[in-house]
Amino acid sequence: MKAQTKRSLLRHVPFVTLILIVLVACGDAPKVTLSGTIKNAYTNAPIEGVQVRIGKQPDVVTDAKGYWHTQEWTTKDTVTVMGTGYQSISLPLAERPDLQKPKSLTVTLDVPLRPDMLSGVITDSYANKPLAGAVVAVVGSSVLSATTDMNGHYTLAQVPEAFQIEVHAPNYEVQKADIRQSTEHSLALRPDVLEGVVKDRYTEQPVAGVKVELGDAQITTDGQGKYRLMNAPSSGQVSFSRDGYDKVTQPFTKTTSLSAVLRPNVINGVVTDAQSGKVLSDTEVMAATTMTGTAVTATRSDKDGHFVLSKVPDGAYLRALLPGYRRGDAQVTAGGLKDGFKLQPIAAKALYIKTIVAARKKNVTDYFDLIDKTELNAVVLDLKSDNLEDLGLIYYDSKLPIVKELKSSADIMDLPWILAEAKKRHIYTIARIHTFSHDNQLVNVRPDWYVQKNGKPYYASFGVAWLDAYDERVWDYNIALGVEAIQMGFDEINFDYIRFPSDGDLTGTVFKGPRDHKNHPEEMYNTIGRFLQRAQKAVNGVGGYVSGDVFGYAAWEPQPVIGQNLHVMGQYLDYVCPMVYPSHFLQHEMNFDDSSTHPYEIVDKSMKLVHNQLDGPASRARVRPWLQDFTLIYRQPIIRYGAKEVRAQINASDDNHTSGWALWDSDNVYTAEALKPKQ
Repeated sequence: MKAQTKRSLLRHVPFVTLILIVLVACGDAPKVTLSGTIKNAYTNAPIEGVQVRIGKQPDVVTDAKGYWHTQEWTTKDTVTVMGTGYQSISLPLAERPDLQKPKSLTVTLDVPLRPDMLSGVITDSYANKPLAGAVVAVVGSSVLSATTDMNGHYTLAQVPEAFQIEVHAPNYEVQKADIRQSTEHSLALRPDVLEGVVKDRYTEQPVAGVKVELGDAQITTDGQGKYRLMNAPSSGQVSFSRDGYDKVTQPFTKTTSLSAVLRPNVINGVVTDAQSGKVLSDTEVMAATTMTGTAVTATRSDKDGHFVLSKVPDGAYLRALLPGYRRGDAQVTAGGLKDGFKLQPIAAKALYIKTIVAARKKNVTDYFDLIDKTELNAVVLDLKSDNLEDLGLIYYDSKLPIVKELKSSADIMDLPWILAEAKKRHIYTIARIHTFSHDNQLVNVRPDWYVQKNGKPYYASFGVAWLDAYDERVWDYNIALGVEAIQMGFDEINFDYIRFPSDGDLTGTVFKGPRDHKNHPEEMYNTIGRFLQRAQKAVNGVGGYVSGDVFGYAAWEPQPVIGQNLHVMGQYLDYVCPMVYPSHFLQHEMNFDDSSTHPYEIVDKSMKLVHNQLDGPASRARVRPWLQDFTLIYRQPIIRYGAKEVRAQINASDDNHTSGWALWDSDNVYTAEALKPKQ
């Protein structure tokens, strides 16, 4: 029974245990193998070369599969697992119940090791090259940081499982990255500095004091023309500006270097008389982008003849205008205007040619031949007809849209040929435009532009309609003609009939402004002045001079009936042209029996009085009178005008140092014998 009981009990004991019992019975203690696999806690991959230290026994090293084993251990030992780049871990075996009474000859102790090292490469995102000297730091730690080597490589040791790194380097934007269960993280830092040098286009020298702007950031170049903008974005536009230079705006993308070249836009110079060398003050100096274009910037020379013209466009065409001189022209070249302006003086001595006469080239040639042979050097040519049959018709093929719309021009005069021939002979050309009268062409198409009477345009003597001087549409129409004429090649625009009507029955006439010449002529004066101001700006702006015709008596004193006051008008005229025809003055003027018989005295007094009126702001204007070269047959007794009378007027004008003179005869028949031969 006892033997049977033993056999029954043995049947229920595991085989391994039986072996252990046998071994004990034989006297040898069993050696249980302690083994395991060490794996990466993040990737679950086995780790080779990990040191496993048990008590004071020699370290065991894992193989390529992360496996280790040893029989040299006790439950009192502590297992320490250590691997480069991993957080070490210690495991007291006493805390492992499964190891106290092992039920097999091999027990397993698998250990996951958490990596505690982060490495990577920091590069320049623009150059795509390693960045040395960048600092990689764990946010929130004062000790966990590393600096990249020459290859841009860094290594952080003893890092936690989840953390944030911050990477910074001089002249680079700070980068941050969240790290979790990772051993490698590379970053590309974006440079955030933009620097460069600003130079002068012409001298190639650095320019100091240039304002450099990028968004809200602003800095100024130093004495070497250098600038350095911090915290710059990856792309944008930088503007470079400084007084005296064109502003430049340059785009950039992913660069740290942006230099600029600025073009000087200030021209300095001196205006002098080409013959005497005298400096010339009050000269209008301007610049345009094309040879015939409107000025985009202008200034005037000072008392020493010096001028400073700013904001001059690249390759600009420069002009200089001073009454008494031919226009000066130059084009901007690299470095500016080296010689300034040397203006050629001119006292225009002209004869007048009306449209119907100028329509024949033979006539023009004859007049030009007369000019070539005598002291004459200029011509006044009508743009509009002054014939009652087609009064106001523009006698050339005008390209102005308003003229095309109103159909107020005809291709009769060959202006291009006339102007080319004049230039070839060095003849100064003046285009005459009768402004507020002697223009009936618009009566049917623009009746509201005219002075009104009984709801219709007002006609004065000889059926001549009067345009309303208050209507600015009339201003612009005539000014546009003047601008076009200068751009075609004329030197000057002569505005005639720049006044209010005084002839005909004006009772009941209606103007668009007040006409109280007896009590308040100022508005009439100022209206004429405002027209001339606009006209001078426009015509000067394209390189032409402006002259204005006034009544003979307007040279003596303001004429309120017609609104002519040279104190006002002279401010906006380059040349004042009083029509001082002796036969048009009162018969007993200056206590003469007949003023017509005293041409020298009438012109002499008129020139002295007109100069007295051109004071203050009007003092820049020069005087060029219209002189009588015709016999007035409507006044008794008829005083015949010939060489003696014409020469007397010329002498009176010259003796008063006028800027030339012009001969008037509506029939264009001139007294050549009164003229001196060409010198």
